[in-house]
Amino acid sequence: MQIKISDEAKDIIQKLVCKDSTIRLGTKGGVDEILSHPWFAEIPLDDMMNKKLVPPYKPEVKSDEELVLSFDMKEKPNAEQTQISLAQKDVIKAHNDDFKGFTSSKM
Repeated sequence: MQIKISDEAKDIIQKLVCKDSTIRLGTKGGVDEILSHPWFAEIPLDDMMNKKLVPPYKPEVKSDEELVLSFDMKEKPNAEQTQISLAQKDVIKAHNDDFKGFTSSKM
């Protein structure tokens, strides 16, 4: 299954996770720079900030028990299933430098 994502959504994600903190979205203009991105164009920001927006989908949950039951609890993983295989370790090692130089910036 392929999830469709808008060009604006792709753009904001790429700009928010940019490795170079000097050009990452929000570095120069803080939250205002982020909120001025086209992805937010059709969102009433005042309503969003004041938590007045109604979500497009809100699941009906009658109880905490019903919420817990919505998770797949058929089988708990055993220790063997949670360990990283040698092949997985090789993949991780091969990508160790992918985020080299990545820094967080304070807004």
